[in-house]
Amino acid sequence: MSFLSLKFGPYPNDTLVSYFLDSVSEEVPNLAVQGGVIFPNAENEAYFDATVVAHELTHRWHGSLVREKEQRNLCLSECFASYAQWMWPEFSAGEDLDAKYRQEIGKHRTDDGFWQQRLSEGRGVYDKGPVMLHALRRHLGEAAFAEVLREWPARYGGTAPEWAELEKLVHEVSGQDLKGFFDAWVRGDRVPADAYLRSRS
Repeated sequence: MSFLSLKFGPYPNDTLVSYFLDSVSEEVPNLAVQGGVIFPNAENEAYFDATVVAHELTHRWHGSLVREKEQRNLCLSECFASYAQWMWPEFSAGEDLDAKYRQEIGKHRTDDGFWQQRLSEGRGVYDKGPVMLHALRRHLGEAAFAEVLREWPARYGGTAPEWAELEKLVHEVSGQDLKGFFDAWVRGDRVPADAYLRSRS
């Protein structure tokens, strides 16, 4: 929680209640509810580890920003939570996320199904989403990306903004015009051009 607060800003609730259940079911997902998180498969290492905790806790900051059933804005919640699953091993174990990013790009470069998932339609948020956010991090640089991570929930917490608001914030913070980047990564359905795959930083 201290790590996530460092990344996303002060914890937005007064308390946190977590429920760790010893049931095992592929049909029951983890559930982040107001002020609490339910982990139905806490006894099963296939479904529960520290990265899963990071994902679900991140919904305390980002899950509340999406209106229920608004699939097109799902990335505002799930992409950030999924990227938290990348950031935790980077912090706790020194994992090289640039190497992980390159590995993911190499693995999926010829996988049309992966790229055809339009994040703007709420698809690919768990696999393509964190790859996109790491590409954004490398384009913005560490300082600007860190500011976006903290400013987004600080500015829009308790509301349900549209994806366009995030793009405006990224432009405001970075001073960069990244419409082409978001067209390729978020609204596109094919491998982004090399200019959007490679780092500018």
